[in-house]
Amino acid sequence: MLAMSIIFLVFIAIFGGHILEHGNPLVLMQPAESLIERGAAAGITLVSNLPAAILKMRTAFRQAPRPPPYTSGRFVRHLRMVY
Repeated sequence: MLAMSIIFLVFIAIFGGHILEHGNPLVLMQPAESLIERGAAAGITLVSNLPAAILKMRTAFRQAPRPPPYTSGRFVRHLRMVY
């Protein structure tokens, strides 16, 4: 859920910045524009991080859509055991 909200925030920032500069938002819907933005984001990420961090990002990216392993019921059960 956190990953999805961050992705949503990035899209809002891109569209908001474009609109604040009086640009046409439909320009961002072109495939070439999308390729430029995604390529720049991927390139900056790869250049600015260590290889170990990139491998961790790849693993986290694969696990992001999965449900969390710990549910609220599990936390409550453990809190009851501690009490």
